Amino acid sequence: MNRWLAVILVSLYASVAYAAPDAPGELSRPWLVYLVQNTHTDVGYTRPQAEMLPEHLRFIDEALDCCDLTDDYPEDAKFRWTCEAAWTVREYFHRRPASQIERFKRRVKEGRIEVTGMFVNMSEITTEAGLAASLQPIREFKDAGIPVKLAMQNDVNGVAWCLVDYFQPIGVKYLTMGINKTRSLLPFDVPTAFWWESPSGSRMLAFRPDHYHLGNALKIHEGKLDVFEASLLKYLRDLERRQYAFDRIPIQYSGYHQDNAPPAIGTCDLVKAWNAKHARPHLRLATASEFMDDVAKNEGARLPVYRQAWPDWWTDGFGSAARETAASREAHADMLATQGLLAMASLLSAKLPADAPAKAMGVQEAVTFYDEHTFGSSVSINDPTSESTVVQWGQKGSYAWDAAKQAGMLREEAIGAVQPLIPRTAEPTLVVFNTLNWPRSGPAMVFIDHELLGKGAKGQFIDTQTHGEVPAQAVYDRPEGGYWVVWAKDIPPLGCRTYRIRKGEGPRTPPPGPDPAAGAIENAWYRLTLDAGTGSVVSLIDKDLGRELIDKDGPWRLGQFIYERLETGNREFRREALRRTSVRNVSLKPGSGGPVWRSVLVQADLDGAEPGSARVEIRLYETEKRIELHFDIRKLPVREPEGLYVAFPFSWPDGKIVYEAQGGMVSPGENQIHRSASDWQTVQNFAAVRSEAGQIIWGSVGTPLVQFGDLNCGKWQTAAKIEKPYVFSWPMNNYWYTNFNATQAGQFKWSYYLTSTADASNAAATRFGWGSQVPLVARALPPVKGETAGSGIGRGNPVSLLQADVGNLLLVEARPAWHDKGVILHWREVEGKPATIDLMKQGFAKRLKSADEVNVLEETTKADCKTLSFAPYEVKFVRLNLD
Repeated sequence: MNRWLAVILVSLYASVAYAAPDAPGELSRPWLVYLVQNTHTDVGYTRPQAEMLPEHLRFIDEALDCCDLTDDYPEDAKFRWTCEAAWTVREYFHRRPASQIERFKRRVKEGRIEVTGMFVNMSEITTEAGLAASLQPIREFKDAGIPVKLAMQNDVNGVAWCLVDYFQPIGVKYLTMGINKTRSLLPFDVPTAFWWESPSGSRMLAFRPDHYHLGNALKIHEGKLDVFEASLLKYLRDLERRQYAFDRIPIQYSGYHQDNAPPAIGTCDLVKAWNAKHARPHLRLATASEFMDDVAKNEGARLPVYRQAWPDWWTDGFGSAARETAASREAHADMLATQGLLAMASLLSAKLPADAPAKAMGVQEAVTFYDEHTFGSSVSINDPTSESTVVQWGQKGSYAWDAAKQAGMLREEAIGAVQPLIPRTAEPTLVVFNTLNWPRSGPAMVFIDHELLGKGAKGQFIDTQTHGEVPAQAVYDRPEGGYWVVWAKDIPPLGCRTYRIRKGEGPRTPPPGPDPAAGAIENAWYRLTLDAGTGSVVSLIDKDLGRELIDKDGPWRLGQFIYERLETGNREFRREALRRTSVRNVSLKPGSGGPVWRSVLVQADLDGAEPGSARVEIRLYETEKRIELHFDIRKLPVREPEGLYVAFPFSWPDGKIVYEAQGGMVSPGENQIHRSASDWQTVQNFAAVRSEAGQIIWGSVGTPLVQFGDLNCGKWQTAAKIEKPYVFSWPMNNYWYTNFNATQAGQFKWSYYLTSTADASNAAATRFGWGSQVPLVARALPPVKGETAGSGIGRGNPVSLLQADVGNLLLVEARPAWHDKGVILHWREVEGKPATIDLMKQGFAKRLKSADEVNVLEETTKADCKTLSFAPYEVKFVRLNLD
């Protein structure tokens, strides 16, 4: 029974129900049909993830055999195969004998097999740096003489905007998107080719075909000429009726009508028989890029241009595993800091572990396999306790936890590399590192052994340059030590600052937080009022700007829990069946007090959670214009479809919502592909409510899913319509009927950060969002006998390896090179203005032998650069060759 259900669900999920009307008469166009066979790479779904790679390596072996078997066929009927995922080809190169690799390369050279550029089919959970890492197999292919000129993203209905900037300089000219429109809207009325541009104006030729199993829906895999003839002619007539632009069309299919299907040779005989019978339509077994070459050559000059993002509808499913999704996002952010530490160590002449780049790539790969689009078993919803469901989710979730473990160990190696550079004395030392490209002040979390400070003791942190004490407060203790937050001020870009750790007089007696019963809570920048009934913020006044930041007339309050249940008795999604509740039995009490922040605590009951387990800590910072909200619930396992939101009903005159996607800023409903994800979005580091008067900047590390303007589930808007500048964070849901998790349970913690400013620039939002997302790295070091000067960091002088603070440039990532020696700096211009960096005036210049502009694969595009000049929104990579 379970196997039968799996087959039915695979058919529902991975096929297209094509029902064109009968249209008698002859075709009006001289059709050429490119039939493109590939296997759709689901890492799981049909079988456990551990079985996928062996299967796909076998598929490539069989594809080579299929080529051999059809060498004497007519040219258009010869077997051809497109490798959908670069991952499987890379592994094939690593796991097959040289003779088999040469056989593969010969077929590629002949045009019988094509290698494409996407590592796997990716969701929007991943980041710019993560995507850059995922493309590195293309370098290996190019070095082996295998060209890669097309990227193929199947099943998923969105794709990262930054990929245009990455692909164009490495020769990947084409993108084809075999979208599965399940639970989404399909962009464009017919299959459409267009020039897709990044914010910088880089472009590639993109094509939205019909479903990646369209050929199977037309019964091609059955090999029956009469059956396929009837369905194909009906499809082509319908394209003519709908005014499809060309007289040629690609149709993707698999050897069998399922995901992860092996190749099949039957279509070769079908095509041979068809072409012997018909002059037109003519069929050709083709690789994916053949059609794109045709369009580029013959139609390129008249194609439309879209400089728009392509957000993904399916990312909502990642809310079915909030804890693992948060772990993935945190691993990405932590790796940015860790890679920056490794880069700093290199630039300061420290000796890195030889395998550090390989270990970093291992972390990126682990998190990529969590971020890719396949989540779990085909029967994950209707049979959640089955072996298939349990095993596949165990393996899927393990990618996130493996990334977290590996990232933690690599961080320790990075700190070990820079630790000898730190000056030490007879007093314990705290060192704080900033891996971004502007001076940062912010909270640095550090664990300090009781051996260094004493259990329950007051702590003093003395800046070794200014000799002044910086704000710090204890967060919580463990038996052997405690966690402290130190307000690290003016940590220089790609640099660090040191502090002396001293024990204060008397025991540590932290003051309590403000009493919420006393009325409004305020600091130097904000005045905040809580509602006793909901525990949420009913008024938030920016004292600098003299402005109320919350819509007091809206149905929800800032920070309010909203629990949503679909009351249909099944998973048939109807908007009118959604029922929403909020908290009850609310209690308010003082939280923590201290020089960094003061907080209040909210505790309440919430549907879907253990009684009294819905908790919020609202922190008003004393050190900067900043508010944080820290949430904590103990979720009950609920099988019925449900969702959980947190409301941020902002008020801002003429406020318009923008958010950071992978590689650029998106205004929902405006600069995004029509019918791409509109009911919800995936925020990378921040969203903003903005006008000429300034902006409110908001973000979250672990919960990237949001709905803007309203609670939108069930709307299926062709374009986002945002009537009010509301942000609804969407940390949890289980609305899918397959693949994603049916339920989740246990304690889950997540948080948000926000500020408001009269500066309406992208640069201001970028610095707050990235500065909140990428942690300052802190380490407490024990005392030493006498004194050590360190190596490369002079005592009392903060080190900075970047002196040019160019406000409109973002250092996306600094890291050791993967392919050659040196350090890679990955930059993006964020404001739409030109910018220049003088590499010879940076803190690393004394170690700089030369610098080269490179592409995402670290191939040199411009040698011996002294300066870097950026056009608006341009992305650049530079390799620093060190002496």
